[in-house]
Amino acid sequence: MKEKLAAIGEADALALPQRQPRNHWPFFFVLLVPAYLLNAATSSSWAAAAGYVAVPAVIGYFILKRATSFGVLAAGYMVFAAILFGLVGKDAYNAVEGAEKSILTGCMERNEEVAQLPSEQEKNTYCTCYSGKMATPVVWMASTAFLTFRQPTPIQNNPQMISIATEASMQCAALL
Repeated sequence: MKEKLAAIGEADALALPQRQPRNHWPFFFVLLVPAYLLNAATSSSWAAAAGYVAVPAVIGYFILKRATSFGVLAAGYMVFAAILFGLVGKDAYNAVEGAEKSILTGCMERNEEVAQLPSEQEKNTYCTCYSGKMATPVVWMASTAFLTFRQPTPIQNNPQMISIATEASMQCAALL
């Protein structure tokens, strides 16, 4: 190496473009595709997921394209993964939070058994507990149905969801 530097001059050698790491792009797509699928599942829209994931993908592309060593490439992938999964994770969290609010509203306004509870505090306690326990399974059911190109099965016709709802109801009733 010293001989090569001496032959072309050390200053000129440092000015030469460095060789970029290659064959790392499949890993880019290994990160991008699951993020896209997760976002599509939680938003129930292929197009919205493409738009949502496109911005971090472009940012990640330009970060990784300029990598000149393995260390820079690794740091670039960490930044790309953090941006990508931070955004998609926040979107998934928002989907569960939205489902929880919808279930809470339905429980408080349209549940006849809850309407018979004597105090507003008991109604709120039960419905908050129930919506917290049911939000994630409902989002999971809707997401898997979307990804498998099926309509979500109504909870009344889904034995697994009936079981989850019954268990959640009993646990929340025990709090009263």
